[in-house]
Amino acid sequence: MDHPYGIDLRQRVVDAIDGGISARAAARFSVAPSSATKWYQQSRAEGSPEPARQEQPPGSKLDEHEAFILGLESADKDIALHEVAEHLFA
Repeated sequence: MDHPYGIDLRQRVVDAIDGGISARAAARFSVAPSSATKWYQQSRAEGSPEPARQEQPPGSKLDEHEAFILGLESADKDIALHEVAEHLFA
């Protein structure tokens, strides 16, 4: 998922469900009934249907091998990726 739906849309859907429409009828907002249900439940439990913060992953699995890989690259500027992989496996 690139970006979560905005808080304004989420709140309109929750308000509509509070007003008496079903989650399935929330399709008029062009959202899936399952999303409408989740937002409504989240709003009841947490007080807001605000999306969770999306963060960057904690880093690469190759971070611990950075110096080794850069050393290989500095020794041979034309080293191919499969050759780097062979050195890492060895």
